[in-house]
Amino acid sequence: HDEKVLLREIGRLESSLKAAGEHEKLVFLHYPPLYQGYRCPEILRLLKEYGVKLCCYGHLHGASHRRAIEGMWDGTEFSLVSADYLKFVPKKICELPTQGCFVLCGEDLFDSEISLSCSKAGHGANFI
Repeated sequence: HDEKVLLREIGRLESSLKAAGEHEKLVFLHYPPLYQGYRCPEILRLLKEYGVKLCCYGHLHGASHRRAIEGMWDGTEFSLVSADYLKFVPKKICELPTQGCFVLCGEDLFDSEISLSCSKAGHGANFI
């Protein structure tokens, strides 16, 4: 990681997590903060500190799928959502809430890793 870029992204993530307040938090990142042989302690600390329920990530493709960590880790559910890992079938992440929805996304997530729709008649969504 380029330290300057990492620090900038950590700052952005923390700002978004703060803005979400007490709402349930789902975080979507391009790069995994955790996989076999690697941990990003700065991001993992934020996920724990702000009580993030789910962290979806991409970037791992092909043979690197075997390095993915899926399931609960330190209070957060982790899920690999790379298109080839999912065999190009969309994965249901959650039910749409009856009140506001806060979705926290890494800036380059939407490079065909995952598509996300959060709209429901009469119910708003906040994307930060």
